Amino acid sequence: MQGNSLPASRGWQWYKQGWSLFSKQKGNWVLMTLLASVGFILLNVIPLIGSLAALLIFPGLIGGMLYSAQEVSAGKPIKLDYLWIVFKDPKKRSEFLKLGLVLIAGIFLAGIFMGDKVEGLNPNANLDVGFGTLAFLFLLGLIGFIIFGYASALILFRSSSMTNALKESISLGTNQLLPIATLYLLYTLFSIIAAIPFGLGFLILWPVTIGAIYVSYQELDDYL
Repeated sequence: MQGNSLPASRGWQWYKQGWSLFSKQKGNWVLMTLLASVGFILLNVIPLIGSLAALLIFPGLIGGMLYSAQEVSAGKPIKLDYLWIVFKDPKKRSEFLKLGLVLIAGIFLAGIFMGDKVEGLNPNANLDVGFGTLAFLFLLGLIGFIIFGYASALILFRSSSMTNALKESISLGTNQLLPIATLYLLYTLFSIIAAIPFGLGFLILWPVTIGAIYVSYQELDDYL
């Protein structure tokens, strides 16, 4: 069903509902996020290959946490092995790994582009240039948030191919830009707070955000 864009305020409501999902099983959510974080740290110890492997499986882990959000929403307990549940399904595993390759390519291209921008910056540049760079980074992050949040949901819940999931997530992000951009803006602001105590706040922020993405996907599914 196609329809008008939801108001920007829906982004805040989704975050509140994401917090509600987190609150139902705080301990399990934190343990799952901690497990994923430790895994990423260990992988990144291995030069290059480890970092690439971490990026490759990242969308699949998002899928596992979205599956967990669905289970919590249904009143069921979270199991830690839900984190890699999508890798147990051959079809979903293949599509999520393809999405991981898109992530690697996207980060590589963004790195080249941002490197050129940094090299081209005038040391005497004014505040407008700095603001423009921040705005560009926000836009880049928003695009990634839309693609890897909602494409992951589409592969998981609709069994979409990676290509179709990308197309549909971009279409969804375009049609519902205001609430999704608000959701991402809130994530950005909360990230600043979460990073202060040695980054420990992300053990809460990440599952709350996953819950918010799940809730928003359930509502926006009718608009696809």
